[in-house]
Amino acid sequence: MCGRFALIADTQSLEKRYHTPQLEIELFPNNNISPGMMIPVVVDTGEIHIEQMKWGFIPYWAKDPEIGNRLINARAETIAEKPAFRKSFATKRCLIPATGFYEWGIQEDGTKRPYYIHIKDQEIMSLAGLWDEWLDAEKHVFRTCAIITTQANSAIASIHERMPVIFKDADEAVWLSEENNTKDLMNCLQPYSSSDINIKLASQGLAF
Repeated sequence: MCGRFALIADTQSLEKRYHTPQLEIELFPNNNISPGMMIPVVVDTGEIHIEQMKWGFIPYWAKDPEIGNRLINARAETIAEKPAFRKSFATKRCLIPATGFYEWGIQEDGTKRPYYIHIKDQEIMSLAGLWDEWLDAEKHVFRTCAIITTQANSAIASIHERMPVIFKDADEAVWLSEENNTKDLMNCLQPYSSSDINIKLASQGLAF
Protein backbone atom coordinates (compact mmCIF):
# COMPACT_ATOMS: atom_id res chain seq x y z
CA MET A 1 0.00 0.00 0.00
CA CYS A 2 0.96 3.66 -0.09
CA GLY A 3 -0.02 5.41 3.12
CA ARG A 4 2.32 8.41 3.15
CA PHE A 5 4.04 10.45 0.49
CA ALA A 6 5.86 13.75 0.01
CA LEU A 7 5.47 16.65 -2.37
CA ILE A 8 8.35 19.06 -1.91
CA ALA A 9 7.24 21.51 -4.57
CA ASP A 10 5.44 24.82 -4.79
CA THR A 11 2.64 26.04 -7.04
CA GLN A 12 4.91 27.32 -9.79
CA SER A 13 6.86 24.05 -9.97
CA LEU A 14 3.67 22.07 -10.56
CA GLU A 15 2.41 24.50 -13.21
CA LYS A 16 5.70 24.16 -15.08
CA ARG A 17 5.90 20.37 -14.69
CA TYR A 18 2.41 19.72 -16.07
CA HIS A 19 2.05 22.76 -18.39
CA THR A 20 -1.17 23.85 -16.73
CA PRO A 21 -2.91 27.21 -16.35
CA GLN A 22 -2.01 29.30 -13.32
CA LEU A 23 -3.39 27.84 -10.12
CA GLU A 24 -5.79 29.87 -8.02
CA ILE A 25 -4.54 28.24 -4.84
CA GLU A 26 -1.15 28.42 -3.16
CA LEU A 27 0.52 25.08 -2.47
CA PHE A 28 3.32 24.52 0.02
CA PRO A 29 5.94 21.77 0.28
CA ASN A 30 4.89 18.89 2.52
CA ASN A 31 7.06 15.88 3.36
CA ASN A 32 4.35 14.03 5.30
CA ILE A 33 1.12 13.82 3.31
CA SER A 34 -1.36 11.43 4.89
CA PRO A 35 -4.84 10.10 4.01
CA GLY A 36 -7.64 12.59 4.55
CA MET A 37 -5.56 15.57 3.41
CA MET A 38 -6.36 17.75 0.44
CA ILE A 39 -3.78 17.15 -2.28
CA PRO A 40 -3.12 18.53 -5.79
CA VAL A 41 -4.36 16.25 -8.56
CA VAL A 42 -3.82 16.55 -12.33
CA VAL A 43 -6.98 15.88 -14.36
CA ASP A 44 -8.13 16.32 -17.95
CA THR A 45 -11.72 17.53 -18.21
CA GLY A 46 -11.35 19.13 -21.62
CA GLU A 47 -8.02 20.66 -20.67
CA ILE A 48 -5.29 19.51 -18.34
CA HIS A 49 -5.42 21.35 -15.05
CA ILE A 50 -4.65 20.91 -11.36
CA GLU A 51 -7.21 20.95 -8.60
CA GLN A 52 -7.31 19.86 -4.98
CA MET A 53 -9.05 16.68 -3.88
CA LYS A 54 -9.28 14.75 -0.65
CA TRP A 55 -7.10 11.65 -0.48
CA GLY A 56 -9.56 8.89 0.39
CA PHE A 57 -11.82 7.68 -2.41
CA ILE A 58 -15.61 8.00 -2.02
CA PRO A 59 -17.48 6.29 -4.91
CA TYR A 60 -20.36 8.31 -6.36
CA TRP A 61 -22.85 5.70 -5.13
CA ALA A 62 -21.62 5.52 -1.52
CA LYS A 63 -24.19 5.95 1.24
CA ASP A 64 -21.55 6.72 3.89
CA PRO A 65 -18.55 8.96 3.14
CA GLU A 66 -16.55 7.13 5.81
CA ILE A 67 -15.77 4.53 3.14
CA GLY A 68 -13.11 6.98 1.95
CA ASN A 69 -11.04 6.24 5.05
CA ARG A 70 -10.52 2.70 3.75
CA LEU A 71 -10.15 3.43 0.05
CA ILE A 72 -6.86 5.32 -0.07
CA ASN A 73 -5.36 2.79 -2.51
CA ALA A 74 -6.69 0.81 -5.46
CA ARG A 75 -5.00 -2.38 -6.66
CA ALA A 76 -3.97 -2.20 -10.32
CA GLU A 77 -4.83 -5.85 -10.83
CA THR A 78 -8.53 -5.40 -9.99
CA ILE A 79 -9.54 -1.80 -10.73
CA ALA A 80 -11.28 -2.68 -14.00
CA GLU A 81 -13.71 -4.98 -12.13
CA LYS A 82 -14.01 -3.66 -8.56
CA PRO A 83 -17.40 -1.93 -8.05
CA ALA A 84 -15.77 0.96 -6.16
CA PHE A 85 -13.29 1.79 -8.93
CA ARG A 86 -14.41 0.43 -12.32
CA LYS A 87 -16.39 3.49 -13.43
CA SER A 88 -13.60 5.88 -12.46
CA PHE A 89 -11.08 3.61 -14.18
CA ALA A 90 -13.14 4.07 -17.35
CA THR A 91 -13.76 7.81 -17.09
CA LYS A 92 -11.99 9.55 -14.17
CA ARG A 93 -8.27 8.87 -14.19
CA CYS A 94 -5.72 11.31 -12.76
CA LEU A 95 -2.08 11.94 -11.94
CA ILE A 96 -1.03 12.54 -8.35
CA PRO A 97 2.21 14.59 -8.15
CA ALA A 98 4.80 13.45 -5.62
CA THR A 99 8.50 13.82 -4.96
CA GLY A 100 8.70 10.56 -3.04
CA PHE A 101 6.76 8.11 -0.89
CA TYR A 102 7.30 6.07 2.26
CA GLU A 103 7.19 2.40 3.13
CA TRP A 104 7.92 0.85 6.51
CA GLY A 105 10.46 -1.95 6.78
CA ILE A 106 11.25 -4.24 9.70
CA GLN A 107 14.69 -3.69 11.23
CA GLU A 108 16.99 -6.30 12.80
CA ASP A 109 15.65 -5.44 16.26
CA GLY A 110 12.07 -6.06 15.10
CA THR A 111 11.03 -2.42 14.97
CA LYS A 112 9.59 -0.76 11.89
CA ARG A 113 11.32 2.21 10.29
CA PRO A 114 10.18 4.37 7.37
CA TYR A 115 12.11 4.39 4.12
CA TYR A 116 11.91 7.32 1.72
CA ILE A 117 11.68 6.18 -1.90
CA HIS A 118 12.01 8.41 -4.95
CA ILE A 119 13.09 8.44 -8.58
CA LYS A 120 16.71 9.29 -9.37
CA ASP A 121 17.25 12.59 -11.17
CA GLN A 122 13.53 13.43 -11.23
CA GLU A 123 12.12 16.22 -9.08
CA ILE A 124 8.40 15.51 -9.45
CA MET A 125 6.97 12.13 -10.39
CA SER A 126 3.38 11.19 -11.26
CA LEU A 127 1.57 8.49 -9.29
CA ALA A 128 -1.38 6.79 -10.95
CA GLY A 129 -4.71 7.82 -9.51
CA LEU A 130 -8.48 7.61 -9.81
CA TRP A 131 -10.99 10.21 -8.71
CA ASP A 132 -14.74 10.56 -8.29
CA GLU A 133 -17.45 13.03 -7.27
CA TRP A 134 -19.73 12.39 -4.32
CA LEU A 135 -22.80 14.45 -3.36
CA ASP A 136 -24.00 14.76 0.21
CA ALA A 137 -27.65 15.18 1.23
CA GLU A 138 -27.46 18.93 0.56
CA LYS A 139 -26.00 18.30 -2.94
CA HIS A 140 -22.57 19.61 -1.99
CA VAL A 141 -19.94 18.13 -4.31
CA PHE A 142 -16.86 16.41 -2.88
CA ARG A 143 -14.02 15.27 -5.12
CA THR A 144 -11.83 12.50 -3.76
CA CYS A 145 -9.04 10.30 -5.08
CA ALA A 146 -7.06 7.10 -4.55
CA ILE A 147 -3.50 6.07 -5.43
CA ILE A 148 -3.13 2.94 -7.55
CA THR A 149 -0.65 0.33 -6.33
CA THR A 150 1.03 -2.61 -8.03
CA GLN A 151 3.45 -5.39 -7.14
CA ALA A 152 6.73 -4.04 -5.76
CA ASN A 153 9.80 -4.08 -7.95
CA SER A 154 12.96 -5.90 -6.81
CA ALA A 155 14.38 -2.78 -5.13
CA ILE A 156 11.33 -2.29 -2.89
CA ALA A 157 10.22 -5.91 -2.39
CA SER A 158 12.46 -6.41 0.65
CA ILE A 159 10.62 -3.55 2.38
CA HIS A 160 7.05 -4.03 1.16
CA GLU A 161 5.20 -6.24 -1.32
CA ARG A 162 3.33 -3.30 -2.93
CA MET A 163 4.32 0.07 -4.36
CA PRO A 164 2.43 2.95 -6.01
CA VAL A 165 2.32 2.95 -9.79
CA ILE A 166 4.81 5.57 -11.01
CA PHE A 167 4.35 6.66 -14.60
CA LYS A 168 6.99 7.06 -17.23
CA ASP A 169 6.53 10.39 -19.03
CA ALA A 170 4.93 8.77 -22.10
CA ASP A 171 2.36 6.95 -19.95
CA GLU A 172 1.03 10.16 -18.39
CA ALA A 173 -0.72 11.24 -21.60
CA VAL A 174 -2.04 7.71 -22.20
CA TRP A 175 -3.53 7.59 -18.72
CA LEU A 176 -5.28 10.95 -19.00
CA SER A 177 -6.57 10.44 -22.54
CA GLU A 178 -10.23 9.53 -23.12
CA GLU A 179 -9.38 7.55 -26.25
CA ASN A 180 -7.39 4.62 -24.85
CA ASN A 181 -8.74 1.12 -24.32
CA THR A 182 -8.43 -1.09 -21.27
CA LYS A 183 -5.37 -2.93 -22.61
CA ASP A 184 -3.47 0.34 -23.18
CA LEU A 185 -4.38 1.57 -19.72
CA MET A 186 -3.43 -1.64 -17.96
CA ASN A 187 -0.06 -1.63 -19.75
CA CYS A 188 0.71 1.65 -17.96
CA LEU A 189 0.23 0.08 -14.54
CA GLN A 190 3.58 -1.70 -14.24
CA PRO A 191 6.21 -1.55 -11.46
CA TYR A 192 8.76 1.20 -12.10
CA SER A 193 12.28 0.12 -13.04
CA SER A 194 14.33 -0.89 -9.99
CA SER A 195 17.49 0.67 -11.41
CA ASP A 196 15.91 4.13 -11.33
CA ILE A 197 14.73 3.91 -7.71
CA ASN A 198 16.57 5.50 -4.79
CA ILE A 199 15.81 4.32 -1.23
CA LYS A 200 17.07 5.77 2.03
CA LEU A 201 16.15 5.42 5.68
CA ALA A 202 14.02 8.29 6.96
CA SER A 203 13.63 9.52 10.52
CA GLN A 204 10.54 8.56 12.51
CA GLY A 205 9.25 12.07 11.85
CA LEU A 206 9.50 11.37 8.11
CA ALA A 207 12.19 13.99 7.63
CA PHE A 208 14.90 13.24 5.10
